[in-house]
Amino acid sequence: MIKAISAALALTLALAVPAVAQTKLRIAGNFAVDHSSSIAIESFKKAIETATGGQLVIESFPAMQLGGAQENVTQTRAGTIAATWVGMAFLARTVPELEAVSLPFLFPNRQTAYRVMDSDTVGKLLEGKLADKGFVLLGFMELGARQVTACSRTRRISQPSARSARMRWRWTSRKSTRRCSRR
Repeated sequence: MIKAISAALALTLALAVPAVAQTKLRIAGNFAVDHSSSIAIESFKKAIETATGGQLVIESFPAMQLGGAQENVTQTRAGTIAATWVGMAFLARTVPELEAVSLPFLFPNRQTAYRVMDSDTVGKLLEGKLADKGFVLLGFMELGARQVTACSRTRRISQPSARSARMRWRWTSRKSTRRCSRR
């Protein structure tokens, strides 16, 4: 009789307590699979899955599988996907203050850039601006070196002093492209 009651109680408890379901989060980015940011997301994915014992699973979609960067930002804001990793230029359309730290040659070295972005002033300010737009900032990462290219095939820029005085560069955030024009 006790075995029957124990079995009935165990069955009742098993039916009353639902199994903890596995939760899946979809995140998307526009960088190639072998890009450093996509590789970092794979490390993030593994760390989250390990830390939660497999209860939280990250499904990552690099290489514009769920749309381009702007679409990923829009999808994140709408809740269609849980997160995105994109270049700052695409988030700057939503949070213009991000452009301030995207200016070329703003920081003299990598250590200064990290110190500023992690600071309680600039870093926290940007985190707050992103939060105002519905984003939770997990962190910043650098996306590598950039290049300066001449508008003409005949003008070679081999060092900063070689840049022509007749050329000027301007940043156009609306289209996220650098344009060169002649004066």
